[in-house]
Amino acid sequence: MRYLKENQCGEIFIAEKDGELVAGSICLFDQDRIIYLYGFANRAFQKIGGHHFLKFKIFGRARDHNIQTCDMLGAAPTGYPEHSLAGVSKFKESL
Repeated sequence: MRYLKENQCGEIFIAEKDGELVAGSICLFDQDRIIYLYGFANRAFQKIGGHHFLKFKIFGRARDHNIQTCDMLGAAPTGYPEHSLAGVSKFKESL
């Protein structure tokens, strides 16, 4: 966390509700791109959409800093709907 902050190359985003962790994400910054490296969600709060809210805030921060691309890593190759990551790709594209 200290390295990311000191070098302004990333950030850890946290969403809380009533003092409990709801969701978190680690993102790296690379010029005009934000790289979504890792995320977690507390299943106890899945009904309130905490992780989607956190992503909404991350994308807003990216927009406010003129970041043009969000790389969410891990996707199926284009044109392979039967690929094991096809569902993951569809979810990430929906964001």
